[in-house]
Amino acid sequence: MENQIKELRQSRGISQQKCADDLGISMRTLQRYEKGETENLSFFIKLANYFNVDLEVLLTISNGGEEDE
Repeated sequence: MENQIKELRQSRGISQQKCADDLGISMRTLQRYEKGETENLSFFIKLANYFNVDLEVLLTISNGGEEDE
């Protein structure tokens, strides 16, 4: 599942290591979430709270920075 985790983290200037530490997970686990390799609704809710965004924002598919035509 594609998501906005990496974009949200980077836009706030948070390193992967700090984010992982704050969330109590390994950096590798965070990388798996960022790549969409791992899905867990309760963790996505925790991430949405961490970034202070709605769950829908977190799970919105990114268009890679390209504008829609």
